[in-house]
Amino acid sequence: MQKRNLFSKSATMLGREDERSFIKENVKNLIEGEKAGKVIYICGEAGTGKSRLISESLNETDMKFERVFMQCDSVLKKSFNAVSYFLREYFNAEDSDKMEDKKRVFEARINQLIDESKERGEESNELLRKQSILGALIGLRWQNSFYEKIDSKQILENTISVLFAFFKVLSSIQPVIIIAEDVHWADFETKEFFRYLTKNLNNEKIMIIATYRFDDDGAIFSFSDEMRDEDSQIMLENLSLENCKKAVEELLSGRASKKTTDYVFEKSQGNPFHIEALVKYLIDEKYIKQDKGEYDISADAADIPASISSVITARIDRMEESLRKSVLWASVLGREFEKSMMLLLAGSDAATAIKLGEEESVWSCLGNDKYIFN
Repeated sequence: MQKRNLFSKSATMLGREDERSFIKENVKNLIEGEKAGKVIYICGEAGTGKSRLISESLNETDMKFERVFMQCDSVLKKSFNAVSYFLREYFNAEDSDKMEDKKRVFEARINQLIDESKERGEESNELLRKQSILGALIGLRWQNSFYEKIDSKQILENTISVLFAFFKVLSSIQPVIIIAEDVHWADFETKEFFRYLTKNLNNEKIMIIATYRFDDDGAIFSFSDEMRDEDSQIMLENLSLENCKKAVEELLSGRASKKTTDYVFEKSQGNPFHIEALVKYLIDEKYIKQDKGEYDISADAADIPASISSVITARIDRMEESLRKSVLWASVLGREFEKSMMLLLAGSDAATAIKLGEEESVWSCLGNDKYIFN
């Protein structure tokens, strides 16, 4: 068998061709101004490839758009938490510890946004008048500002209205795609914002792609009370045996025996991430050998850890030290991280480790040197 190192190339995303084409077609429609204002919901269990489907679909297009990433959290239920996640990055709120410096950067960014915008009407005025509310979402305060003068009962309504104005102004510069991850965990205020946004999207050059998992009741998620006709649901199931075989053979760069495919399919249950982790573990530990033109699993496979989580842990433990350290640093930064921050924290070796981590499907590139954990 040809020798493979730990960082073998990941399998291409298999079994999702229709879904990728659908997303790319809708991006094209958004850019061209046709069927804008759409929401695409993507449902699937952990490891079915929701984030990877989005990142690969968007990265495969050369069309220009503003990519907005919002991560909902199962623990932090702070008001507008997912929205604040994005705003902190957009306004570089973490770059300085000095409050006055943060406020200057914020004000300059707002002015730049309005200067570049083709939207010169009500939304621009709304954004200027209520910008202190946006600032409050990332911990900024101004004395005698609009935010300081309104009472607590008015905060939700005014926050939603200025957020809508912000995204409308932003989309007048170039189309906006909002990626909202794990919206089943969204806090109440974030859900209310998306409810308002979807209701008023009309033909704005804004598209929302939202990922979620089913709750115990198995109900379909929607920001609206009822699914709008223009919105879509993508249900990601585990791979079939046939597509599992294709994924295994892609990873092995050759034909897999029925015994090997059946073993991987049974242990992974067709979960794409589990398939990849398991096959790479089998390669690393030399449990697969080539025999009569096929890659066959050895009898020693009985020693493989029983659970997939144990297999993944074992693979991380065997990673090159620079990648293992980078995984730890990146986990501190959150679900999404920037290459520049990793270089700052982990040093120059992080550049190589980031590339290796992408090859190992530890994380995926979102574009513009931004990455997200798989």
